[in-house]
Amino acid sequence: MIAPTDPHTLVQATNLVLMVTLMVGCLFKWFAMGPADPPLPGLLVVAISVANSIYLSHKGSHEVAAWVLIALLFVGLIFVGYNAGGFTGPVVLMAPLIPLVAIFLINATAGCITVILVVAVLTVFFALQLNGDIAQGGDNATGVLVGRYLALVFSGHDDQSG
Repeated sequence: MIAPTDPHTLVQATNLVLMVTLMVGCLFKWFAMGPADPPLPGLLVVAISVANSIYLSHKGSHEVAAWVLIALLFVGLIFVGYNAGGFTGPVVLMAPLIPLVAIFLINATAGCITVILVVAVLTVFFALQLNGDIAQGGDNATGVLVGRYLALVFSGHDDQSG
């Protein structure tokens, strides 16, 4: 069991969850798209997560490791959000989780900083999408449904609107 008073273990567990999730996602993409189109950005993030895990296992600072995780989440939001259709894709629905991760892993100040950054990224996506600079995703109904489901599950919110 992870003790809430042990931030080092909490950051390591979060890093592990991110690493495993991305590895599974990369494998799915690899099988779906074939070996001619490897998921290089995802593999790069997995490699950074492995390095972050090694850093933590050598008694590195949990705050530095937490900021690395938050930076990786932002990279994912920006890269996948832009390439998956901005607001028509499911990734932007996960954006509110970034400040929550910052609050849980670091502190409220980090949460406030990440809220400002998330709002800035989403504002840029909004402006780009209004100008037609972000291509709308193809058939994103399933992706949006999955994204909304995950966003609601992880936020603990009960959606009664539909």
